[in-house]
Amino acid sequence: LDSKWVQAEIERAARSRSSVGLRKFWPVIIDTSITYKDPRIPEWIRQEYNLKLVSRPAVAARRIEAKLRQLHWDGSPKSAERRRIFVGRNELVASIENRFDDVDLPKPSCVIASGLPRIGRSKLLRHGLVKVSLIDAAYEPLKISLEREESIEDLILKLFDTGLTTINGSDVSGLLTTTVREKVQILSGMFGDIRRAREILFIEDRGCIVNYAREIASWFADAISALGVGARPVVCVAATYRTDPAYIRRNQFFFAIEIPELSPRERSGLFKRIL
Repeated sequence: LDSKWVQAEIERAARSRSSVGLRKFWPVIIDTSITYKDPRIPEWIRQEYNLKLVSRPAVAARRIEAKLRQLHWDGSPKSAERRRIFVGRNELVASIENRFDDVDLPKPSCVIASGLPRIGRSKLLRHGLVKVSLIDAAYEPLKISLEREESIEDLILKLFDTGLTTINGSDVSGLLTTTVREKVQILSGMFGDIRRAREILFIEDRGCIVNYAREIASWFADAISALGVGARPVVCVAATYRTDPAYIRRNQFFFAIEIPELSPRERSGLFKRIL
C-alpha cells in the first residue's frame, strides 16, 4: 500500500472504473498484517469489493490466471464455447449432483473417476463440480500425475513444489527417515492447506493411489480421513483402475464413479458440437 506503483494503480482504477477503459479490477490483500479496514485503502474499494487475504504467491497467481481467462472468454465467446463443450454423461453428472446435494451424508473430500486414459475423466469431474457450484467455468485446477511405482513421498514433494503448502523445508528433506504415520500427518496437513486456499487438486493416477487390485493406498486413505469433513472436495483423482465399490460405501470421505466410453449417440453429438 505504500508503494508508488500500487497507489498509481489505485488512482488509475478510480478514474477508469466508470468507463469502458477498465474491464476488471480485482484488489487482493497479500499481507497478513493488513485488513480491509486499513485507512490507506480507499473507501470506494472497501465498499464495492470483497477484499480477501491471499497470502501465498502461488494461490494469488492462480487467481489472477482465472480472472484473465474469464476476461479472454468475455472477449472471445468462441473460445469459451470450445472450452465448455460437454456432451452426454448425463447419468454420471447427475450422480455427482445427487451425492453433493445429499444432506444426510458428509461431503466427500476425495472424488475418484476411473476409466481409460483420455476418455474424459478429469473433464467430467470438473464439469460436475461446476454443476454443483463448487467451482466456476474459468477455474483451472492444480494438476499433478502419479505413476504406479511412486508413493506418498513423491506426492508430498510434488505438492511442496506447487507453493500452495506451508510445510517446513526440513520436513521435506527428511522424508526418507520419517515414519509412514508422520508422512500421513504431513500429507493430511498439506491437504488442509489446499482446502483453506479453496483450491482443488486433480491427480492423474496411473496406479499409485488406486492399484490394479482396486485398492486405495492405505496412506492416501488415512490422509484423507485425517483431513475430516469439509464443504468441498480437496482431491479429484482420474484413476486408471476402478475402485472397490464396497470400500467406497464404507468410507464416506470418498465418492467414486466409473466412466465408460461414449455411446454412439453421444459421440455423434460431440462431433457435431465440435464442428
